[in-house]
Amino acid sequence: MLHDVEPSGRSPARTNGDLPLTIEDLPPRFNRRWTSPLKNQLLEAIDGGLLSINDAAARYALQSEVIHGWRAGPTSPPEPALAASPQASEARLTRLVSVLLMRGLIDQEDADYIVPAPEQAGLSLLDALMVSDNPVF
Repeated sequence: MLHDVEPSGRSPARTNGDLPLTIEDLPPRFNRRWTSPLKNQLLEAIDGGLLSINDAAARYALQSEVIHGWRAGPTSPPEPALAASPQASEARLTRLVSVLLMRGLIDQEDADYIVPAPEQAGLSLLDALMVSDNPVF
């Protein structure tokens, strides 16, 4: 049951410490992507007595166990393979710059400014990419 005042006498949930959280402040009923801020907002509403876990589960077509799981947080750290290494980021940037260069959207001077020239002396970024073992084209 949705209500504006907590019957137990607890203060209503607050979004920014000043204004009470209302039903209108909650995420849309048909929300498909639950980001951390939206999860936290719904948990604050539940904690503040704006709605119960069962009300929230019914409102958003969620299982109450899912909402309880949000409170618990992740059970394990993220996989190390999911984190981008500096080498992978540099490789993506190099590929992007080479595509921009090939399409004529930037010139060689811009490309060398964004991605410093490779170790191979005398080769431009485009030449170095064309002779590399891992071509992007």
